Amino acid sequence: LEEICEKIEQKYPKEIFKDSFTYIDIASINKEGVIKAQIILVKNAPSRARKLVRTNDTIFSTVRPYLKHIAFIPTMLDGSIASTGFCVIRPKTKLADPSFINNVVESDYFINKVLPFQRGASYPAVSDKDIYNQKIALPSLKEQKQIVAKLFTAQEYKKQLLEQKNKLKELFDSVLHKSME
Repeated sequence: LEEICEKIEQKYPKEIFKDSFTYIDIASINKEGVIKAQIILVKNAPSRARKLVRTNDTIFSTVRPYLKHIAFIPTMLDGSIASTGFCVIRPKTKLADPSFINNVVESDYFINKVLPFQRGASYPAVSDKDIYNQKIALPSLKEQKQIVAKLFTAQEYKKQLLEQKNKLKELFDSVLHKSME
């Protein structure tokens, strides 16, 4: 992975921002990869606020990686600061499609390759190096884009099915409630 990614430098928020900045900590991400970032004053910046993220980066929580706190950075969070508890994965776009890499590192296969490297009992964690040292299959850029398109279609279908499931549950609960009256 390291061979196809850009090196990420750490920055202090006060070096970049005047008053406030958008901060992403590990608690900001749920298992579905949804980010709920917060605005923080530069003077109140946590010491872990050091990783500048860009659109299409993948951030991978190095603390308790089995919880899958992994997210793909959307355009609206470009230039945010992430916690040092994340490994920022920024593929070189001439070699790898960022969406493809995001799907790879979110996969159970990748997570299971990283888990043996955890250290610590209370807060088991891996290092950025443990993540960057993982070998991944890397098809041609054209094939990566085709795979991403198919995965997107499958994810959209899954989303539709989950919405239908929720509607059916609501209907079932409603019928059950009325039958109990």
